[in-house]
Amino acid sequence: MRLCHLALALPALLASLPALALDPPARKPGLWDMKWGLPGQKGYAARHCIDAATDRDLGPFLVTASRVCSAPQLSQLGAELVVEWVCKTISTGEDEDRVRGIVTGSFDSAYTVALTTRSKNTAQGTVTITPSGPVYRSGPFDEEVRSTIEATWLGPCGPDLKPGDILWSDGKTTNIHNR
Repeated sequence: MRLCHLALALPALLASLPALALDPPARKPGLWDMKWGLPGQKGYAARHCIDAATDRDLGPFLVTASRVCSAPQLSQLGAELVVEWVCKTISTGEDEDRVRGIVTGSFDSAYTVALTTRSKNTAQGTVTITPSGPVYRSGPFDEEVRSTIEATWLGPCGPDLKPGDILWSDGKTTNIHNR
């Protein structure tokens, strides 16, 4: 499951959408506490230091060495935003994730994303790299997974952080501009 990549990319996907009838939301600059995971399992946590440019630049983050994703589609459903996209493995094109996120809250203070990911693979086996290590799967699969992202604005980033820094729960820091 590529939950880590999806969670990191969702705010950027929303911010990087082409001009539509809806204006894409942008997160308030500063330090954001992000938590994401699957129901009943230990999740992931990180803090993101962003500015307006970083929020825009995160758009390509979802395209990794082995995956490419479609342009996200954004629509309004009452007070909720809906974002949908499809990711495929570049080498085979057989591994596919269809992702739908329902976003509630405010990109100025706190928001929640309820994600539904439909994963399909017709190959004989896959390896997915997650922050906790590789996950090996044998044989074809077709499954639906629900997960949640919760984000809360904490305030300014502080003098020891620069836009693009991601502070992981294990104490490590990476910067999206140094990929």
